[in-house]
Amino acid sequence: MFHDAKDIDFMLLGDREFEDLCFQLLDKVGFINLTWRQGSGDQGRDLEGERLVNDELCGTYAERWFFECKRYSKGVPVEKLHSKLAWADAESPDHLVFMISSYVSTSAREWLKKRQKKVGYRIHVIEGPQLKKVLLNYRGLAESFFANKNERLLSSSIGTWRSHGLIPEPRIVAHLLACLPVSKLSIFEVAFLFCSALNRQDELEDLLVEDGDDIVPSLHALFRELLQTALKTDDPGHCELTLSSFEDAESDHLYSRYLTCDLFVARNHALYSGLASRQGAGVEVLVVGDDDLTVRVNYAESGMGVLESKGVTLFDRIFNGSIAKELFIGGD
Repeated sequence: MFHDAKDIDFMLLGDREFEDLCFQLLDKVGFINLTWRQGSGDQGRDLEGERLVNDELCGTYAERWFFECKRYSKGVPVEKLHSKLAWADAESPDHLVFMISSYVSTSAREWLKKRQKKVGYRIHVIEGPQLKKVLLNYRGLAESFFANKNERLLSSSIGTWRSHGLIPEPRIVAHLLACLPVSKLSIFEVAFLFCSALNRQDELEDLLVEDGDDIVPSLHALFRELLQTALKTDDPGHCELTLSSFEDAESDHLYSRYLTCDLFVARNHALYSGLASRQGAGVEVLVVGDDDLTVRVNYAESGMGVLESKGVTLFDRIFNGSIAKELFIGGD
């Protein structure tokens, strides 16, 4: 769901929420014995923790870290940092870290450089761009703070399916198709929605007739995204079709046939879907609810069967068992 730093706006959070975000991020990156010192009497730091250092000569020991969280839209001035160093001077941590949503002012940066030469602990400044970069390595955490209600609904639906094998209800699928732009979705999320929509095809059709809505444009957008992904592969069997040869058609005649099923791959819930357009282009999609959120997309032409390929289809590889070996034993 989150692709780059533009998807993260720290100013949407309150000060307490920003501290909570920093606390959870520190836990993710490996700090231990974390303490959140809430309130005005925080003694110069919002968060405190330890980090274990493994040294071949000296063995394992813990370093003491202080963290001060600053949610600012502009540069943080010297006067907002001064008291924090005074407390660090008195408490003698090994490290003092400023976690800042924006940046430190030029004067504050120069002041910190001079102070570093006079203190017995290391001073670190983590500014907004670097903080976002690290946060994007933990997308689940980012989504929990910055995703909107529709993005959270999709994340929850994926989680429920991974745990219990329950495909989202038709109204949820229709709502997500209508509200989530494809450009904001990861390829796994595109594939999951695509498979869910095809799996719920008959129920969706009844629902949409009842409500007077049309999800075909949304389904078409997912299909095109998956087709484009398939055509980027290096497999020579994928190279003869270009996107320009896939043209829009009337919605009632857009797709000629499809196949969908839910299954297990190496004890993980999985969904398979294959869809062929009337222009001859087709895609096969497999999503696996494993820890890596595995997705496979294969280009296949529509033919006498549901889908055909110049090589072995993804469908064949799933049901002859080879896909499990490819995904979980390291084959190609």
